Amino acid sequence: MNKIKNPLYALIVIMPYATIAVLILTPALLELAYRYGISTKASNGVITFAMLGYAIGPILYGPIASRHGKKRTVYIGVAISLVGILSCIFSYYQHNFILMLVGRLITSLGAVSGMVIAYAVVADYYAEVDARKILSILVILAFAVIPSLAIALGGYITQNFGWIYCLYFLGLYAFVCVLVVYLLADKPDDRSQTLINFDSMLIGYLALLKNKVYMGYISLAGIAVAAVYIYAAKAPIVAVHQIRLNPSEFGYYNLIPYSGYIIALYASSKLSARLLYQHIIVFGLVMMSAGSLLILLASLVNHLSANVLFFGAFIIFCGSAPIVPNSMVLATKSIHDRSFAASFGSFFYMVLAAFLTWLAGLPQMMQSVSYAIAIMFLVMAIFTINRFCLEFIPKNSSSKNRVG
Repeated sequence: MNKIKNPLYALIVIMPYATIAVLILTPALLELAYRYGISTKASNGVITFAMLGYAIGPILYGPIASRHGKKRTVYIGVAISLVGILSCIFSYYQHNFILMLVGRLITSLGAVSGMVIAYAVVADYYAEVDARKILSILVILAFAVIPSLAIALGGYITQNFGWIYCLYFLGLYAFVCVLVVYLLADKPDDRSQTLINFDSMLIGYLALLKNKVYMGYISLAGIAVAAVYIYAAKAPIVAVHQIRLNPSEFGYYNLIPYSGYIIALYASSKLSARLLYQHIIVFGLVMMSAGSLLILLASLVNHLSANVLFFGAFIIFCGSAPIVPNSMVLATKSIHDRSFAASFGSFFYMVLAAFLTWLAGLPQMMQSVSYAIAIMFLVMAIFTINRFCLEFIPKNSSSKNRVG
């Protein structure tokens, strides 16, 4: 059987797996609530528990990849995700919501291995300028094209067949991931012959936490990702309760904000040789502020429509999208052990994103209003952390200047 020599093709498949696993059930939150006899607010647990697994997983896979190699690490992760998917399916027939939550956590815990390994493979295979361009392409797919299609598919499946078939789709996708990784041409052995030393891991993680430039870039990535997941948690409730869309309609409308993600990331990759990194930050702040203000004002005057909600989210996504790949590349390139840096970075920014998403759900107010206010909070956080980072980046450093 012919092997795939260009890793990009395999990465296109495995990197989005975790994002699909988290988001495909988004249109089905009300149906989930009905199936398990729980409140709509409680049904959000299928998102938050999946995000928790998404956050915990990356910190495990860096050391595993260093010890066992990147391909074997993906096999381990996919096997774990299949256990979670089977638990979710079993919970459906047993009407056991606790088992569903555990299954969602395990699913994303395993699925995120593909994303972690993708960051490390890009850093290993490509020079810095090329790595930024490649990672921009991967992020377009992982956080925009495939998730938007997955949510649209999830809405269609939920509306026409039932949300249980979303889980069957995830199981099929897991086997596709195994196949493409198996077909990927083997690289010279990237495994370490030493056993995993947890004391060394702890020392390494503490060293990363003390690296102000690394932590600054990772924090920016986490805040930008939070904008996507706050939307994922808030938008279905706003669309169904306030605007009265059905799951299938929500899935199709959902293509609008994610198209903003695609446009912004594509523009960023094309302008990688010309733009300063700080220009991307300013662009993101302006766009996220404009989108959140549009939704907030429409909500306050009781004129929030589907067009306003999704166009406002489109503008917000345009602002947040380019920050993630640029921040991750600059953070990972600043550390010698790329697998280690990528795993901890993914862990930290997803923990931050999960915390901010949970925080955004606390205010007892109209969902669309709390969504807009949460985005404004993210804008202020990005501005503050970016100013902080500039104090510790050498003035003559070229790595901070260009984006892609």
